[in-house]
Amino acid sequence: MSARCSALLCVALVACSHPVVDEPAAVERPSIVLIVLDALRADHLSVYGYPRATSPHLERLREDGVLFRRAYAAAPTTLPSVAQMLTSSYFPDTYRHSSWIDVALAAGYETSAAIVNNPWAGKWVAHLEPTFGTVTTGAFSATAITDKALAWLDANRARSVVTYLHYLDTHTPYQAPEKFVRSFIDDAYAGSIGLRFHYPKGVWTGEYDTADRQRIVDLYDAAVAYTDFELGRLFDGMREHDLYEDSLIVVTADHGEEFWEHGSVFHGQSLYEELLHVPLVVKFPRGWGAGREVSEAVSTVDILPTLAELMLRQQGSTDAIDDGWAGTSLIGTVRGDDAPRGELFATVARTEARSPPRHALLEQGRYKYIRNVDDSSEELYDLVHDPAETDDLSASQNAAVIDRMRARLAAYTARLWERGYKIEVRNAGTRTVRYELQVAAQPPAPLASVDSRCERGSATLGVYGNGTGLLVSGTLAPGDEGRFRFDLLRGDGALHLVARLDGAPWPAGDVLIGRRALPAATYPSGVPVDSDALDGVPEIATAPRAPTVRLWRIGGVEHAAPATLTAAERERLQALGYLR
Repeated sequence: MSARCSALLCVALVACSHPVVDEPAAVERPSIVLIVLDALRADHLSVYGYPRATSPHLERLREDGVLFRRAYAAAPTTLPSVAQMLTSSYFPDTYRHSSWIDVALAAGYETSAAIVNNPWAGKWVAHLEPTFGTVTTGAFSATAITDKALAWLDANRARSVVTYLHYLDTHTPYQAPEKFVRSFIDDAYAGSIGLRFHYPKGVWTGEYDTADRQRIVDLYDAAVAYTDFELGRLFDGMREHDLYEDSLIVVTADHGEEFWEHGSVFHGQSLYEELLHVPLVVKFPRGWGAGREVSEAVSTVDILPTLAELMLRQQGSTDAIDDGWAGTSLIGTVRGDDAPRGELFATVARTEARSPPRHALLEQGRYKYIRNVDDSSEELYDLVHDPAETDDLSASQNAAVIDRMRARLAAYTARLWERGYKIEVRNAGTRTVRYELQVAAQPPAPLASVDSRCERGSATLGVYGNGTGLLVSGTLAPGDEGRFRFDLLRGDGALHLVARLDGAPWPAGDVLIGRRALPAATYPSGVPVDSDALDGVPEIATAPRAPTVRLWRIGGVEHAAPATLTAAERERLQALGYLR
């Protein structure tokens, strides 16, 4: 189907009582329901062995479907994770690939709907081209989403449909109905947190003690149980309307949630297991694979190729299967006849001050390598012997492992450097210098896929303005150079560049803009983004004899959500903990 950018590790399939045939049941255009549960970590589900009874209805679905024990999100935040899932692309902000809707249209599906309770996901889906036939967004409870989904499915029961449901109740604020909360909280708790929890500043400043933190986890678990109950109601409703047996149902999460395991809380700030290990349960039509369990590591970018294979099976056509997809169909994985996969990739692509750019590579079910782009540091963990990722092996005698994984990770990020905005600093002088760069979108727009290449010299990166500006600082000895790249998620406006050398403004004649490498006459007032001035790689006619800064662009963003937010959207995102 597609080149395997992520690869299968060892396969361990648990024997089950249900017979498994070689191919999924032949159902022409099976109805497909993709369910994304926001901020749901796999290890807080009883279906994954959690001691609390948080997911009895998913356990029942698991009996009719396939449980993927080691599924990984490709990002620790809703965007780009949802976009990665629906396009099977690690960098959906930069490269446009065929989406789930492209496949549905090619397979002859005429009816589709998205019911989404997440402002970021709803905004992205609404501007996907082509997008779902109906996109319904809003602050819906899990009960409301299930009600809307059942009404939609019943009204279209005579058709084959594709449906995307995004539940948000496992995301902060935790406010499950009281009957669920009472089942999980400790009545002896005497702290300040009541039956609901919103993320106040105390979460970030270390205000809460051990009992407070347990109370927060209790409220999270209650939200998980409530969402699971509503999923059970959805599945029961599909059974009552004879929609369950022939449908493909996928339940997963966009990312997990951290509860101080590595000193932080919320999500987006790291690429540790608590943020990447997500649930994945797939019920295939007519019970194919029912009861099976796959222990091999898979990625959420594999979901779209799986849907595509099933949707196009009856058509006998692969025209809508995109060779640029990062994932591969899981059907062969369930059968156990695919070649072993070598690695999985994940990235923090949408950055902000709390979520600096990072990349991770999981290799052969054992090692995880993390590259922190903000300071070029590295981490290495042995997940077999250290599943909690408490012992960083990067400073130990693991040079061969580090070198191998560093090279493999660079193969994933190399594509980023084929396009986007580039900044190069080079010291052609005779003394070591200190430099500072500040690049901001005007009017503000998010930056994405920040990366660096600094084989010589040092550099640190930071973002500000909710991810709309980039700060770079470092030192350059004679002959040193560094390169940085990013995408701007809007095609108009301007970039404001400020460059300083040894604490003073960088000489304007050594700040070079665009393909002709002319001095930036307007520096530092700003550089037009939508003009030809930035396009193309700068070529310096004569060898520079002083430190230089070059800024240019290759290509542009083909598909990105609009950067503008309404006042109501901004207020809701702040309440959800995204904007500060």
